Amino acid sequence: MTSANPVAATPFGRLVGRRDGDLTVFRGVRYAQPPAGDLRFARPAPLPLSDATLDAGSDGPIPPQLPSRLQFAMGPSGGVQGEDCLSLTIWAPADLGSQKVPVLVWFHGGAFMSGAGSLPWYAGAALARAGRMVVVSVNSRLGALGYLRLAGVSDGNLGLYDQFASLQWVRQCIAAVGGDADAVCIAGQSAGAFAVLALVVAPAARGLFRRAILQSGPYGLVPESPAQAEQRGRLFAAELGVPPDGESLRAVPVERLLVAAPAVARRFSRGPGDSTPPFVPCLDGELLAAPLLQATAAGAAAWCDLIVGYTREECSVFSAIEPAFTSMTRAQLRDQLRAELGASVDAVMAEYEAQRGWRNAGALHADVATDRRFIAPALALARHQAGAGRPAFVYQFNWSSPTGDLGACHCVELPFLFGDRAAWAEAPMLGGVSDGDYGHISRTMRAAWAAFVRSGSPNSAGLLPWPTYQEPDRLTMTFDRVIAPMRDPAGVSWRTSLRTVA
Repeated sequence: MTSANPVAATPFGRLVGRRDGDLTVFRGVRYAQPPAGDLRFARPAPLPLSDATLDAGSDGPIPPQLPSRLQFAMGPSGGVQGEDCLSLTIWAPADLGSQKVPVLVWFHGGAFMSGAGSLPWYAGAALARAGRMVVVSVNSRLGALGYLRLAGVSDGNLGLYDQFASLQWVRQCIAAVGGDADAVCIAGQSAGAFAVLALVVAPAARGLFRRAILQSGPYGLVPESPAQAEQRGRLFAAELGVPPDGESLRAVPVERLLVAAPAVARRFSRGPGDSTPPFVPCLDGELLAAPLLQATAAGAAAWCDLIVGYTREECSVFSAIEPAFTSMTRAQLRDQLRAELGASVDAVMAEYEAQRGWRNAGALHADVATDRRFIAPALALARHQAGAGRPAFVYQFNWSSPTGDLGACHCVELPFLFGDRAAWAEAPMLGGVSDGDYGHISRTMRAAWAAFVRSGSPNSAGLLPWPTYQEPDRLTMTFDRVIAPMRDPAGVSWRTSLRTVA
């Protein structure tokens, strides 16, 4: 640390950050006490007030996790792991003086079991520069440490409570780095988008932010009942070979917690193509009181400005890593889909084959799963907002990866949004992207996201008008080599599978 380093005075200590050109950066900033030892499986504990000087020049540990199942598309991630992981990374313009600017808080994806906001993938420098705003990326607990529910051990949803606690820290402290606590937008992708919507509809989070951006969220995932979550918890303790009590589970080395979790996922798997993780959010009656789309249908999100989006082929990567699809026949796929689609299975399969032909079982399953698990819930959310008188802005990301059959797969928009191409150099899904496509899509996305953070609308000078979503037109902004609004990409007379959900 030197006297030239930027300092942010918070109620919990004086943070000493670092300069990065025209930005100030604070890393490894704790927003709650370390959730280890006696605090493992406890809700995040507030930090004590302090006037100590704290070095914020390096990242803290990332949440304990196994390698991501999406390495096939995203490439490997790294980072020192540890239970002392409740930290933030903050990027802010360095020349703010007394000026206060809007704030974007990012929740990463990873199926509630992998990832970290402090990974280079999610570096907020380009967004902070493009939007002249403060960007905050959040680490929170994952897997069993974040979502185990077991009587006498944990009430569940600890990862969600961590994210809630991070927003409380932002509310109290963000002015110290030039952020406007009354102009906060939360954003997330995949499991992070689920968390964003959970916070949008939670009365306790009202007032901590004003706007939300939801990217590729599994909003149709119905949180488990307390009884179902308890069943998972007991199975997990049995897999570990320990009694299902707090003292025993707090004593288990974290490495054993990680390697035992996949057995829980296998026990509850619904067959090939099921991407449900070992531990998921549950209905705790407090922060998460109802299924998300049930809450939005009742108007619980109508107070909040929303961008809602998805990629065109979300599930292609999940099918690509599923070995069972390699030898599955059309008849076997029909039998599997019939459990989901019932009597409409033949019509659905014929429709998808008419669109893209029969390539293989995994490709067709991916198309059906994309519509049912991602696109239909996203459009249902947009429809609920429009019905409540506060229409959302909807996008479909169409840029297709040159790698294999990934297409516009889950996570493919992230390198474009964050704009640090070097951080994604080992991501197969980005291999072969042209400089022209990358630059154009990246700049446009960041400009639209920044405009939304500031005003509640992604419309800005130099961009094509982005209309709000209304039925029956379903106007949707598409991001590809050509960026333009499209009328009804979901279809009103086709995509039978989607309509059975939406």
